This record gives sequence, structure tokens and C-alpha cells, in this order.
Amino acid sequence: WDQRSRAFTPYRQTPDNYGAGYGENFDAFLRLLGPVEGKLVVELGCGNGEYTVFLARKEARVLALDASPVALENTRAMAALNRVSDRVEARVMDVMRLDLLPESPDLVIGRYVLHHLEPFDEFAAGLAKLFARLERPRALFFENSAGNPLLRWARRHLAGRFGIPRFGDTREEPLSADEIAVLERHFRVTRHFPEFVFLEKLSVYVFRKECGRNRALRRLFKGGDRRVHRHLPFLRKYSYDQILVLTKKESP
Repeated sequence: WDQRSRAFTPYRQTPDNYGAGYGENFDAFLRLLGPVEGKLVVELGCGNGEYTVFLARKEARVLALDASPVALENTRAMAALNRVSDRVEARVMDVMRLDLLPESPDLVIGRYVLHHLEPFDEFAAGLAKLFARLERPRALFFENSAGNPLLRWARRHLAGRFGIPRFGDTREEPLSADEIAVLERHFRVTRHFPEFVFLEKLSVYVFRKECGRNRALRRLFKGGDRRVHRHLPFLRKYSYDQILVLTKKESP
């Protein structure tokens, strides 16, 4: 992660270069997030601080956590460049022990971070301990999903072979049903599938070069995903992307 972050250049955010046209998943995440003005948001796996700054520009106070010191330096640089340093704190922290946070956040968020965390039950237990001391705890995670068997097969048998690229590392796997079950032992979990992401994702692996040159081909795959989402709602649970909302379980 340090190596990846060294290639990042901090920039001044505008509606044109961050957020606009990111698709229904991004818009749905914002709707579920709700108003953040004046709230303390803890962001897990903040990376280079792009979403951190996006939230700070919406008047949130953001505690940005990451394991990479280089990424956190980028986060601080992003905050300074966008004049929101007074609302951003970037901190190295082991997210397995969120119960040790001295702050009491209004919201915990993460984007593509849960599937990197192992042992997963240890993370869930730490988050549950944090929830236990909060009045109205809520967590919101934008994640991938291992729920589509065809994408799982392509990831295991095609990615990294036959000239097809592999993204991420060999240990990384999408969030599994077992990990969802771990979360459900500790929290009330609601899953959202605002977009159906399948054909376009598959095309990135199998037809990467062709889609890069041929925008019409990529639009064809994306259009197919949209038609499935609109007309075959029972298939939405097989989307590669999902949004998880975690709240405290009601006492029996």
C-alpha cells in the first residue's frame, strides 16, 4: 500500500473531478450516509484521502485511519490543498481494535476495506465493542461481494492467466457469505444493491484491451447490467458491488 500511495499526486477537488457521474452506487452511498455536517465520521482504510476530503468539504469532521503512513501523508496533503485540514485528522491505527478509540463517532465508514481484514471475527468484535458504548451507532461500508459464482470462477481461473490482468493481490478475496454471517452475529445488517455490476466487471478482465479501445463495447456490457437491474430484480444480489449498513441489534 505504501508503494501504491507513492504514485498518487494530491489534487484540488472539484465536482468535475470527484463524485460527478460516479454512478448509482456512489449516489446511493451518499443517500444512505445522510447529512454529515458537524458529525464525526471515522473512515477505515482512508487510502490517499480522496473520500476523506470529499466528506470534510461537506462540513464533516473526519478521523481518517489507515495502515500506510504514505497514504496518510497524502491524506494530509489532500486536506491542506483543499483547505479542510481543520476538519481532518489522519492517524495510523490497527482497525482490529476500534474499541480503543477515545473518540465517540457518529458514523463509521469504509470503502472496499472489509474484505482486506483478517481475522475478520476479531474486527467485528472490536467494532461491536465500539458500538456498545455509542448511543446511536451506525456503520456504512461500500464493498465487493463473493455472491456471484461466475465472477468467483473467473477470478480464480482466468485472472492472471491468458493475458488477463489480475487486480489486487493473491490473498485478496471479495467479501464472503461467511463474513456477512459474522457481521450478522454482532449487528443488524442491511444489504443494498443499487446497481447490478456483473457484465461490465467481467468484461474488464476478459475483454480489457477491446473495451479500452471500443467504448461502444463497454457501453453494451454496462447497458446489459442496467437491464438486468431494472427487469430482473431477483438477480441483484449477484452484483459484484454492495452497500452494507450496520446498526446495533435490538435487545431481546
